Amino acid sequence: MWLQMVPTISRNDGLAARTLEAARKLARNQAGKEPVTITVTDGIYYFDKPLVLTSEDSGSASAQVIYRAEHEGKAILSGACR
Repeated sequence: MWLQMVPTISRNDGLAARTLEAARKLARNQAGKEPVTITVTDGIYYFDKPLVLTSEDSGSASAQVIYRAEHEGKAILSGACR
């Protein structure tokens, strides 16, 4: 399973989510059953509360859940106020 986190849902080559929380929820449905990659597109993403990842979000040795930036260093997750 491949998930793309984008500011707007406009992709047809995989599932898309508007927030990391939504992507995490979609990934949890498949975690451990098949590999899941969540790709965060370039940009600054502000959070008003912590993003909590638990063992539910890890998958398994054979079906990992991977969070990654589309381009290294270009997707910024920020807990700071704007």
